[in-house]
Amino acid sequence: MLNGRSAKGEKSEALVRSALLVMLAKYSLSEITVSELCREAGVARGTFYLHYNTVEDVYDQIMLQMVRESSPVQSQSVCMRCEAMEGETPFCELVRDAGDFEPVVNEDRFLLSYLSESRRPAEGSIEHLLLDNGYDMQQARAIKAFLSGGCFAAATKTWISARDWPRIRETIDTFAQGGLDALLKSNTHVPLAHGEQNKRS
Repeated sequence: MLNGRSAKGEKSEALVRSALLVMLAKYSLSEITVSELCREAGVARGTFYLHYNTVEDVYDQIMLQMVRESSPVQSQSVCMRCEAMEGETPFCELVRDAGDFEPVVNEDRFLLSYLSESRRPAEGSIEHLLLDNGYDMQQARAIKAFLSGGCFAAATKTWISARDWPRIRETIDTFAQGGLDALLKSNTHVPLAHGEQNKRS
C-alpha cells in the first residue's frame, strides 16, 4: 500500500478490500486481476494504483486487519493463557473461526503473508522472550514460524470437530509450552555463524 491517505482514499481502499473478500470466495488470489477487482469494487484502475501496487498488496492489508484482532505471537503456543486477555483472540481461534475472513485464511498466501509481516517483536511475544534469553533473531523467528505453522495446520483441519477442538488445543498448548520451557532453561544455544553475531534482525 502506498502512503498518503484521505477520507476519500480510505473509502476507496475499503471498497477494494470488500471486493477482494467477495472474489476470494469464488476464485483463488492468483486468478484475480487488477481489472476484475476494480470492476467488482466500482473503482477506476487509476484509483486502485493510488493505493496499491498489486492485488497481493490488497490481500496483505486484509490479512493485517485480521491478525490485528488477535493477541501477540505468544498466543500461538499458550492459547489457554492468552484467552483470558480481554478483547483479544488467540491466533488458533482466529483462523479456526475466521468468519468474514474465511476466504483470506483459506488462501495459500495466508501463512506466508503472516510470517513475512516485518513488525518489531511485541512485548510478551515468543520472539521477544527468546531474544531476551540469549537467542538471536533468526532462531526466534524460526520458532515463531514453527509454532504458527503448526497452530495454523491444526486449527484449520476440518476433521477436528468443534466438540474435540478444546481438548486438541489444550494438548497442543501443553506440547508447545513444554518446548518453550525447555528452550528457556537451556544454556546450550546453537552459536551464530561467523560474522552474524551482531545481527538482531
